[in-house]
Amino acid sequence: MGGLRMKKKIKEGIKIIENSKLVQNYLNKKRKKYLTKKFIMSKKYDSKMLRFYSKKDGNNSAELKTINFKFRHHIENKVLGSWRWLGTFENKELIANYVFSKKLKGIDLGGARGPISLNVDICDHLNKDIFGRRVKYNSISTIKNSSIDFVWSSHTLEHIPNLEEEIKELSKKIKKGGKIILNLPSHSCKRWRSGLHKYEDIKGDSSHAYTFYLSEEINVAINEKQNYLAIDKLLNKYFKIEIAKYV
Repeated sequence: MGGLRMKKKIKEGIKIIENSKLVQNYLNKKRKKYLTKKFIMSKKYDSKMLRFYSKKDGNNSAELKTINFKFRHHIENKVLGSWRWLGTFENKELIANYVFSKKLKGIDLGGARGPISLNVDICDHLNKDIFGRRVKYNSISTIKNSSIDFVWSSHTLEHIPNLEEEIKELSKKIKKGGKIILNLPSHSCKRWRSGLHKYEDIKGDSSHAYTFYLSEEINVAINEKQNYLAIDKLLNKYFKIEIAKYV
């Protein structure tokens, strides 16, 4: 019991330090530098994302919780936001053209814990994002119809039980010719599967409601208890899919 109490005190101490004004000012300076198209398109970003990376890990970095994964998600997450994911890293040219554009109005759906940009409005049930900024929209319904050019979302749709209703509602908010760009967890990572992934947050249980796969993968071993869903089939009801791939 003494060991558990000590661990709890250490975690509380770390949280106090992380939330201190001095640390937040330091992180804010880094965010302004990192969350720019110039940095994301640079070799410095590439080097940061590939730090401790081993080719033998392949696409199993998240499953194995490799040193590279821990570095990106537990050290760099507070400044890189959604850019800490290898999926965003692999598709940075496509994503950066939207999220850093000053001409386009975008929404970062579910981005409070990992914003993709400092100039994209967030839609999330939390009131503030990980950077301490106020969240503009607390639900999709509060966004004006046909008012946005693109939606970016990373590791969010799998948390929504009434997913089709929300996707249908989301489709009304995008202008004709607008885009929706999604970075989603794959069934190949076992610990992300519905029924196995457990997550408690300040608003209640936010565990994964679905296990996503692509319909082209006909040999996927579906487990009924893990609520498998061919996400591209569902999205195709409301959007024209241009790209669907595993990353």
